[in-house]
Amino acid sequence: GNIGVLGEYNSAAVTWTVGAWRVVTTFYVLKNTPQILFEMTFPDGAKPGSPDATPNSLDYVISGFPTFAVGSSPQTLNSLTWSGNQLFTSNTTTWTNGVFYGGIQGGAPLCLYNHSLASIVLGPYDHFMTSIHSNRGNGGVFTAGTISTIRELPKGFTHATLLTAGQGVGATMRAYGDVLLKKSGKPRVDAYSDFVLSHLGFWTDHGAFYYGTHEGFDNMEDALLGVKKAAEDAGIPIRYFQWDDWWFWQGGGDTGGMIQWEPKPSTFPSGMTTWLGTPLSLYADEYNKNIIYRSPPYNYTFIVGETNTLPLDQRFYEDLFANGTAIGMRMFEQDFLSTIISEDLIISNPDDGENWLNYMGNAAIKANITLQYCMMYPLYVLKSTEVMKVTNGRGSRDAVGSPHLHLVLGYSSILIDAMGLHASADNVWTNTTEGSQPARADPTYETVISILTGGPYGFADQAGTANKDTIMRTCRTDGILLRPDRAATVMDAAFKAGFTSNDAIYLWSTYNDVGGYRWGYLLGLSMDGSVSLHPTDIHPSGGSWIVYEYWKGPAGGLHVLNDTTPFNFPACPNPPNPPLPTLGNAFYIAAPVLPSNWVYLGETNKIAVASGRRLQSLSPTGTALTLHLLAAAGETVVVSALTPSGKLAGATCTAPKCPSEDCPVTVTFTSAGGFTCS
Repeated sequence: GNIGVLGEYNSAAVTWTVGAWRVVTTFYVLKNTPQILFEMTFPDGAKPGSPDATPNSLDYVISGFPTFAVGSSPQTLNSLTWSGNQLFTSNTTTWTNGVFYGGIQGGAPLCLYNHSLASIVLGPYDHFMTSIHSNRGNGGVFTAGTISTIRELPKGFTHATLLTAGQGVGATMRAYGDVLLKKSGKPRVDAYSDFVLSHLGFWTDHGAFYYGTHEGFDNMEDALLGVKKAAEDAGIPIRYFQWDDWWFWQGGGDTGGMIQWEPKPSTFPSGMTTWLGTPLSLYADEYNKNIIYRSPPYNYTFIVGETNTLPLDQRFYEDLFANGTAIGMRMFEQDFLSTIISEDLIISNPDDGENWLNYMGNAAIKANITLQYCMMYPLYVLKSTEVMKVTNGRGSRDAVGSPHLHLVLGYSSILIDAMGLHASADNVWTNTTEGSQPARADPTYETVISILTGGPYGFADQAGTANKDTIMRTCRTDGILLRPDRAATVMDAAFKAGFTSNDAIYLWSTYNDVGGYRWGYLLGLSMDGSVSLHPTDIHPSGGSWIVYEYWKGPAGGLHVLNDTTPFNFPACPNPPNPPLPTLGNAFYIAAPVLPSNWVYLGETNKIAVASGRRLQSLSPTGTALTLHLLAAAGETVVVSALTPSGKLAGATCTAPKCPSEDCPVTVTFTSAGGFTCS
């Protein structure tokens, strides 16, 4: 037979009787890809749950297929799982009997890999909001299925799980994600199609200087106007502002839930208007039981729980988004997703959670805005493959000053990237000490992490204290961000290096591909030992690169990376007894060796030194290297190259005034080390 996006298959089916239920289980073995689809169908439906289901039912399935025995013999596999609020407890560990976390908080998908990184991924194929993996209460078995809190399954209900095999952890995860995206027709997110992902912003969420305070100003309206003016005076091009939960009416506290999505007069005296004069990213948390939109004149449909409620009405989001776009909203952030699903609002019916997010997504299409998911469990990341306007999701805890909160991002980004999204690292400070708030030891690396992982980049400093040099390393002078092509993730080389000892090695990588060449970005965090890197760690096809440490620049030393000379990424341990919490970190650039032995080292005062939003193409010959760049009108661009004879050359060129957003700049290096601009 043939299954849509999966193609041709061979199959075998078995019909089971489980009490009063009939269950049909079918194996579909794909002919053209290393994948197996496991499908479980309930022809007559089923009524497995009850209103008094125990809390542990969040960890159990109604009926499992596939189901595997977990052996007690010595294991030769490691596992990578994603779980917890903000995916914060995602980790890799040895796959042994009983060592697995499943249930609603995570564990699906599951990646298993051996010492050579031959990998398999097992994960849901459909019904993402009610699909879990479990090894609870089943006597040493591991199974996949529908969560047991569901009260009733309709006739003909199916649950499917996909097994994908491949080489490499990241590549196998992306192969799994490719199938889910192809099934829904959603493309992988292009950051430059999203205003928030592609522009410099100012953020006010938890961890920001102006979260819960307007220190130095009479109210938050004055504070944000003060931030805007200070940035303009400093030449920092803020292109949008993010407003978190503090501006609208809530039930009380950070977790009180929305009562009314209108500003408090004491917060914004000018109200829900365009007083700030910039685009916005706006926010919702939970939905309080006393929300006004359940009552006349609104009368939207809500599911009502003990303390909170949830809109199951597309009209609600259409009207909410219309109010937001009237004042400039470009992105809407839905927060508290983990809390919402744990409150039994959408886990007793197999369709409620799917419908809720579909309604929000359909309204976002109508409003032409994008969506960010926050406080996700893994099932939300999987569901995003069906919601066209979700472009990014949070992959670590709130940025509240502890640098260790960022370490999980390298793992969480693997899942987020596999499903076609960009991973958000939350807001960043760019200065160490601001006002009355606690100091931070080394905020610069937070900016590097934020740009490399690909989510929104928004600084969050006190007005007038932002570090312009740090911020301008992320963007052009018009605020367009210069980004890698995809989210940075833990490298396969790190999984290999830590396989036997099961050490977590936080060595991440991402890249820019331009003109068939790859510039690699290598970030190490809290690494006690070095890792040997080879050409295939930068690109599957191999090649030759020149590697340099970012902060020292090319003048600080160049390292060859090719088939005969690996690059030893150095240890970067945490400093002993620091006065403030900090992480050891090291950041290296791998620049490809081009034909005629040219090397374009990049725009070394930017984090993404060869971003495709700057570098459009390049032409190396025996006598010259020509770069075709894009810049803001009047912007000065500084680039570096290595000539065929090994001479370090630099060029500084200024873009002309032009009527479009992108002004072309051509830089030509000569083999003698000179340059021309045109």
